[in-house]
Amino acid sequence: MKKVSILMYHQVVEFDSLLSHRATFCHIRPFKSQMAYLHNFGYNVISLGNALNTLFFDGTLSKHSVVLTFDDGYQNFYDYAFPVLRKYGFPAIVFLISNLIGKNAHWLADDGLFTALLIDRETICTLMSKNIFFGSHTKSHPHLIHISHDQMVEEIIDSKSNLEELLGEKIEENPFY
Repeated sequence: MKKVSILMYHQVVEFDSLLSHRATFCHIRPFKSQMAYLHNFGYNVISLGNALNTLFFDGTLSKHSVVLTFDDGYQNFYDYAFPVLRKYGFPAIVFLISNLIGKNAHWLADDGLFTALLIDRETICTLMSKNIFFGSHTKSHPHLIHISHDQMVEEIIDSKSNLEELLGEKIEENPFY
């Protein structure tokens, strides 16, 4: 049986302690340790596109295949996670919120947390040439269960087309579009 593990992150940062949203934050020290573990124990870190192609079409996966994903496209991905990924030559996919590129993650402030900057177009273009892939998240990061079906479709489809226009290439990491 073909299988691949997917490790999902949101923010990789330095912080003292958090009372809420702890699942969406990873301190840089454990992140570095996790990536060193994958490297030292011979895990095959592959792109999401490679994993999907192999799982749904053809090809073989090594026993320890892993995909690294990062939700929302925080600037701290570039500041903290990317240098570690580059050290090991690991690919990753970052899911971007198309209407908020270069802006603040308002939902964190809405939840009483500090705000976090999302990566801008220039940073995205830099990362595109460095084994980092991009996928669409939504347009504006709504709670999808709180909006209508038509609004969901608009958030998802428009996000993809907006990002394709911004990036100048098709986003094909998700075979379900």
